[in-house]
Amino acid sequence: MDNSGASFDSVRSSGSDWPTHPYELNTIAELDKLPIGTEVTFRGRIHTQRQLSKALDFLLLRDQTFSVQGVLSRENMDMVQWVQKLPAESLLQVNGVLKEPPEPVRSATVSHAEVDIHGLWLVNPAQNAPFSVYRPPEALRSRMQSRILDLRHPANQALFRIRSMVSRQFRDTLEKYGFVEINTPKLQPAATESGASVFKVNYFGRKAFLAQSPQLAKQMAVSSDFGRVYEIGPVFRAENSNTHRHLTEYTGLDLEMAIEHDYHEVIELLDEFLKNVFKAVYAMPEVEVLKQRWPSKEFK
Repeated sequence: MDNSGASFDSVRSSGSDWPTHPYELNTIAELDKLPIGTEVTFRGRIHTQRQLSKALDFLLLRDQTFSVQGVLSRENMDMVQWVQKLPAESLLQVNGVLKEPPEPVRSATVSHAEVDIHGLWLVNPAQNAPFSVYRPPEALRSRMQSRILDLRHPANQALFRIRSMVSRQFRDTLEKYGFVEINTPKLQPAATESGASVFKVNYFGRKAFLAQSPQLAKQMAVSSDFGRVYEIGPVFRAENSNTHRHLTEYTGLDLEMAIEHDYHEVIELLDEFLKNVFKAVYAMPEVEVLKQRWPSKEFK
């Protein structure tokens, strides 16, 4: 539905080089950098609605970890009534103008601006969603049964971005010190460590095992004069400890190195890696997204 009366040649505020076309798609993350008065077009999911009256509706629109508030007023009565019937998680394409809100929008990541909506298009309606991402269940079983919906939550989006940052810091730190990344087999013909804690699989009629560790392969690489190697990959442990703090599958950050002088070489390397990780992670805005869902004190 489109009630936009804006011209394609609408004048934008000075100082902004983009977007140059009123219907060029932005992302919600980009809206934070644009000046008030800019006409924008973007896509976002309905995170939640606040229906103040039949003639006034506030939409909280979300894309990944970013969100912005959209405003529909009595000037667009048909559009207001149409939007109020849309379920949460419906995907919309929105056209409007950035304006300054009466006070900062605390519920959105774009807090200094809101979107005066001129046009809306329904890209994909949500149907029979088992729960709202705005108020997701805490029970793990409920979340796993609708994992696609669960992963849309900004906190889960933030978790994966933080994991990616940790892996990137691990890789960057080690490569600076001359490490070579390797990829070791995860299907093994024999148990590489304790035989009681391996997952057995049928490999075309023969026995095989999921790798418990890349330890043996790393040591072989060092003995082959690679000097320093590392791997980021899955590790499998068939240990029957059914707790939330014990994983049978996880991602391992493994390294192996030949020591030239003494063990202080390893300590210094790990010290730099951990400092780089904490510095990079705490500089990420995703940390605040996590704290909103799972409040915690800063690690020192």
